[in-house]
Amino acid sequence: MIYYSERTKAVVNRLLQAVVLVYQAVAVVVFISTLTMAGEWLRTPFIGGFFEHTLVLNGSDTSEDDKSWAMYKQGFKVGDQLISVDGTPIVNSDQLSGILNSYSVNDIVNVVIRTTEGVDETAAISLQEFSTADRTAYFILPELLSLIFLIVSLWIFGLRRAEPAGRAFSIFTTSLAIVVGGLFDLYTSHQFTYIWTFALGTAGGSFIDLALGFPQEARVVVGRPYIRWIGYVVGLVLFLNAVGTLFNFDNPTAYITAWQVIYGFVGLSAIFYFGMLFYHALVSRSPVVKNQARTILIGSLIAFGPVVFWLLVARQSFNPYLLPFLIIFPLVNGYVVLRFRLLRTDYWVRQGLVYALLTVFVITAYGLFVSGVALFLPMPSDNPYLIGGLVFVIAIFLEPLRTRLQKFVDGTFFRGQRVYEDRIRTFSHQLTTALDLDSIGRVLRQQITTTLSPDRLHVFTYDPLNDQYTALAGEDGRPTSDIRFASTSPLVQYFQKEKIPLYLDSINPPSILKGDEARLSLLGARLFVGLRSDDKPVGWLALGAPLSGDAYTPKDLDFLESISDQSSVAISRVQTVANLERRVQEMNALSRVSQGVNVTLRFDDVLELIFAQTAQIIPSTYFHISLYNKDANYFYYGFRVDDNERMVSLENRPLPSGTGLGQEIIHKGRPIITQDYPRECQSRNTTPSSQGIYAWMGVPLNSGAETIGALGVGSRDATVTYTRAQLDLL
Repeated sequence: MIYYSERTKAVVNRLLQAVVLVYQAVAVVVFISTLTMAGEWLRTPFIGGFFEHTLVLNGSDTSEDDKSWAMYKQGFKVGDQLISVDGTPIVNSDQLSGILNSYSVNDIVNVVIRTTEGVDETAAISLQEFSTADRTAYFILPELLSLIFLIVSLWIFGLRRAEPAGRAFSIFTTSLAIVVGGLFDLYTSHQFTYIWTFALGTAGGSFIDLALGFPQEARVVVGRPYIRWIGYVVGLVLFLNAVGTLFNFDNPTAYITAWQVIYGFVGLSAIFYFGMLFYHALVSRSPVVKNQARTILIGSLIAFGPVVFWLLVARQSFNPYLLPFLIIFPLVNGYVVLRFRLLRTDYWVRQGLVYALLTVFVITAYGLFVSGVALFLPMPSDNPYLIGGLVFVIAIFLEPLRTRLQKFVDGTFFRGQRVYEDRIRTFSHQLTTALDLDSIGRVLRQQITTTLSPDRLHVFTYDPLNDQYTALAGEDGRPTSDIRFASTSPLVQYFQKEKIPLYLDSINPPSILKGDEARLSLLGARLFVGLRSDDKPVGWLALGAPLSGDAYTPKDLDFLESISDQSSVAISRVQTVANLERRVQEMNALSRVSQGVNVTLRFDDVLELIFAQTAQIIPSTYFHISLYNKDANYFYYGFRVDDNERMVSLENRPLPSGTGLGQEIIHKGRPIITQDYPRECQSRNTTPSSQGIYAWMGVPLNSGAETIGALGVGSRDATVTYTRAQLDLL
């Protein structure tokens, strides 16, 4: 196992990003060039078959029903090689296009074809225009798919280029864009045959890269990132093996074997990828990983199911119109890689099953209805009155029927889901009566504890006064944890960037949480579900492992996300009201200070007023007003309160030089804020004025351009921190 320095990781990261970006640039060039060359080729009369780079017939035929291209009508088959056209020997595709450009549609040309048995046969071929249906099937559809794959690749790379999974997926979709978009060039112009072969092998390598890194990094890869690159090395070796066969006219079909080896590698890589997805979907301890794996598997079933059915069950040759289904696979993968939100796969399966049954029922009802009517009143099945009557009946009974089918499906196949939905409805009702954070926390804890039974549960919410996230009180009325997270901590940044829950893997925790590893280890929670809001999270739920010893399921995750969404709204509402009340209190305090200064004559009364109003809006146990006697050149306390008790005996007495941070503020005329008072004093080479102070802040007291003193507050409570907003208020 190798652990690299942060600098090395950053350099490798930038290098890999550059490699992927160059690969994407190549794909863009291939796409644009293919469009240009295809436009020229389509203006050329069609010879009646696709000849590959060694001029062998590749077996592709027209997409029109009950028709065949001219070469196949003459009895030629896959592997037969074009030798000459009208007596002119053909050595490459450019020469073939040049000769065909000298002819017009419906002209007759004599071609010599060398069959796979080595016999040269001559045939008269009538040149035709490449049909609209074939243009759509072999050119328009693949190029449209290639464009979509390119857009998805650039989109994912732009958002997730710093992550291995994002780069692997970008390589995969870029390879798909080249392979699919380069098919027409592979059949016609053969300018990008080498790049197409390389992209095919790279697609297999990216499957292995994805399998080892997403949706969860394999343990074997931890500390060994180079293992993810093994697939690319194999793909490169297979590409180099194929290079010598691609334009070998002495053995024109040798490349087929080399390509078949690459096809086999891609197939095995895909099996490995889907096998890892099945493994994660079945045995992963993380409900997030399970949900992501199942989402990809369902998307893959929709994408590849029609193709597999067509080839294996229907036993038909490949149809280009099956290609659009493949769009679903990279789109679903891209959505999961971007981690916008977890898809509720159970919900979509339930709805799909209901509407499938509803479709079968409506079709069956229509057939029975038409058959029954025909017994008494003969009429065609497309009679408008008959169709109108059926539409009227469907409009009346569709919703009641759908509701009954939904209950039947839920009761038969998804009984557990109904329990969760009942709990969510109960929670929504209870939440309407929760008017403060503690009551919201109690409702949350009650529902989560009774439903999931975690061994520990913390509800963290944002404390705007201290600019940090703290745990709400438990059943004993005390916070469930003393651990606090600053608003800039890595965990908070995670929930600001990501929209999905976080499951901590003790083997390989996310690198983004490196700064919070100690806190998270002490907290002992495994599953974190964010309480989201518009600008920053209002908090999160932190759950330990279930008491049953089982792993959390995607259904548990759906339940937690549903109640967290509702809780976020309630907590945001309570915090908004609390912030408004606090601001009103601050404005009232400032107003009273302003009024008191204008009407109070005694200096000591002014200082008492300032202390009383400051204590109401800023939590503190320490309050000092340090003043400077310019004539006598010494500092003294004009007002001092320690532990909420005024220390009159220490006031109006000269202070030793270098005592407390107040003198530093008076010297420099700038405020100071710190969460570690002793360390701040040590760094400034001053003696602390009091012991046991944690958070401290002070501001200068200015008279015109001159600083005459300093006002400082501090706290002996280690949980109190001061913010920049409080400093501005002071």
